[in-house]
Amino acid sequence: MQHQRPEQDPKVIRLAEALDLPPIAAVGLRAMLFEFVVDVRGTEDVSDVSSDEWALALRCSSERVGIFIDALVVSGLLKRNGDRLLVSDWDQVSGDDEAASFRRWLRSRPSMVVEFAEPLEQ
Repeated sequence: MQHQRPEQDPKVIRLAEALDLPPIAAVGLRAMLFEFVVDVRGTEDVSDVSSDEWALALRCSSERVGIFIDALVVSGLLKRNGDRLLVSDWDQVSGDDEAASFRRWLRSRPSMVVEFAEPLEQ
């Protein structure tokens, strides 16, 4: 089975479009989301996560958390079920499969995120 490159994932593309970001930045947000829900929360239900927790997990201001959450829902990375906010495809995100492989891949390339985040000096 051939694996899709992270920046080609339709959910990542929709997230990038929703936040008007380059796809590689959306890849980073997806990685931070997966890291947070799997390693910190350990559950698909993120309904009770506070704005401050989201801000820390997504590296954004508390005032912008709503924008990020809405974009994560529009992209399909999160989903609403009544009053609950859930991680989509939890079985894949939490297991030792593509999501775990993606997290390992991203961790092996930390300079890629730093290079994007900081402009190059001339």
